[in-house]
Amino acid sequence: MRDYLTNYQMILRGDTPKGFIKDDFWIIPSDWEKNKMKDILEERKEYTTDQDTYPLFSLTIEKGIVEKTDRYERQYLVTKDGDNYKVVYENDFVYNPMNIRFGAVALHKLRYPVSVSAYYNTFYIKNGYNPRFIEYFLQSFRMLHFYNKYAEGSLIEKRRLHYSVLLEYSFSFPPIFEQNRIIEILSTWDKAIELKEKLIDEKKKQKTGLMQKLLTGKVRLPGFIGEWKEVKLGKVIREINDKTTENNQYQVLTSSRQGIFLQEEYFNKSVASSNNIGYKIIKKGQFTYRTMSDDGSFKFNRLMEYENGIVSPAYVVFEAIKINPVFLMNLMNDYSFNKHIQKETQGGTRLSLKYNSLKEFVIKIPSIEEQDAIANVLNTVDKVIELNQKELEEIKLQKKGLMQLLLTGIVRVYSQEN
Repeated sequence: MRDYLTNYQMILRGDTPKGFIKDDFWIIPSDWEKNKMKDILEERKEYTTDQDTYPLFSLTIEKGIVEKTDRYERQYLVTKDGDNYKVVYENDFVYNPMNIRFGAVALHKLRYPVSVSAYYNTFYIKNGYNPRFIEYFLQSFRMLHFYNKYAEGSLIEKRRLHYSVLLEYSFSFPPIFEQNRIIEILSTWDKAIELKEKLIDEKKKQKTGLMQKLLTGKVRLPGFIGEWKEVKLGKVIREINDKTTENNQYQVLTSSRQGIFLQEEYFNKSVASSNNIGYKIIKKGQFTYRTMSDDGSFKFNRLMEYENGIVSPAYVVFEAIKINPVFLMNLMNDYSFNKHIQKETQGGTRLSLKYNSLKEFVIKIPSIEEQDAIANVLNTVDKVIELNQKELEEIKLQKKGLMQLLLTGIVRVYSQEN
């Protein structure tokens, strides 16, 4: 342990501990073998238009290679029907030149082949290297630093590291038995992450079922028997049109399916105009949503993390009046409400929902006391989900820390015994 701490401290200072050498990029163990990426990676250039045999998948930073139906953002990655797609087999890699800077590279682990956008690069690993180890290596903190350093492009948001550039650089790797031990260790954390994600998904499904019962009155909480009343949304919500009068008056926020986030954190860059005078101001407790939808569904978010923020003028901002805001948020995000919106909303390939249309929708609500009781039940479920999500983030942080130690050789794993 003392040697590990000493080595770690020396490397942080830029010094080279005994048993380590400094290569072109990093300080690494002297017994690791250096190889050019073009000697390790082999590009696969197989194309198809047959999406029945090769179902269409997409590359995500969060979950790797997933079915296209699971993607909500970045629809531009799917080309038009009839275009060629690249075939990806088990243990093939998919690589996004533009988003590699954020970790957009992953191993296809399913046993059956799929297809992905021709925009991606696809490749596989030659003999002598474990694909799972190479995936960890390509997603490591040091490689993210490398991608950012050598990405090309005059515009920051469009900088990319072409696959051909990556092939020309050399990196140092441990012997195969050490690669396998590193995989065993990191796979333990992957399994813990997977189990926690499944638990969170199950809790969310339970909440969805609960919402459909409680928010429709099909199941009543003990002590409540009164009739629910129909009201127009415009009677219980009020539009807010406060706008900024100076640039960068508050932090720019974006409203997504996962909630409200700082725009720079959500997109890993600022996409707002450099002049945000005239943006809409949203205060803590108020709601916002995007007025346009590609798939016909809308997500209504409530700002709770920040006291103030600003959103694009294309968003709607409103507040709850004469209704429990937690009850309202859950009601408006319920599947049945979104189906109702899709039936009534007009549009071509993209649906539009302006405030003047939203306020005309009719909803059924119970007494304010029953609203409060329902909100408390749903809040309790949300807190359980939030606790599990925090635990998930902690496990992910532990894995990142382990990756940094194991994939740099600061901590060595030679055999099962040590």
